[in-house]
Amino acid sequence: MRIMPAIMVVDSLALAVGGDINEAKQAAPFLESLHTFDCSKIVVGQISKADQSSKTTGRIIGSTLYEYLGRSNWQIKADDSADTNIAMLLTKTNYRWWRDPLGMQLTFDDQTNRCWFKEIDVLTVPDLAQSTTISYRVRKALGQHGQMTADDLAILTQTTPDTLSRTLRRMGLNKSHP
Repeated sequence: MRIMPAIMVVDSLALAVGGDINEAKQAAPFLESLHTFDCSKIVVGQISKADQSSKTTGRIIGSTLYEYLGRSNWQIKADDSADTNIAMLLTKTNYRWWRDPLGMQLTFDDQTNRCWFKEIDVLTVPDLAQSTTISYRVRKALGQHGQMTADDLAILTQTTPDTLSRTLRRMGLNKSHP
């Protein structure tokens, strides 16, 4: 009897590859073998310490093939507060859909030895909000506040006017500038 898994979790990428994770000749066979399983796959890859302290999303340590050949790449970021807030950020997808960041607050109950998850808005946690894309922050701000000046929008999304203007042009929302 053959059993096919519904989900496969590989923790950690560095251990599973079985060689130098920086080499494409090691990455390709590992990634090819993952595609032979007809199930959802989660592969845990690490990012560098420099990327961990960065407010933006980081790159997986190793060959760029891990990022390029992933069908959907997510990154998990945590804030530095006493509460345990995390954000799951979609950094790449090969599908037509794009998902907004998912925010969760974890509460650990030592007496019952359980962990409780509560959904949160990523934008309400400053450390996590900075990890989101500017276009996401713009969409959320306009959805909550309606029309606003570019200066007010730049302040609300915590970005510079130049960066905001570039983002608005890419989103097709600022057609007055070339």
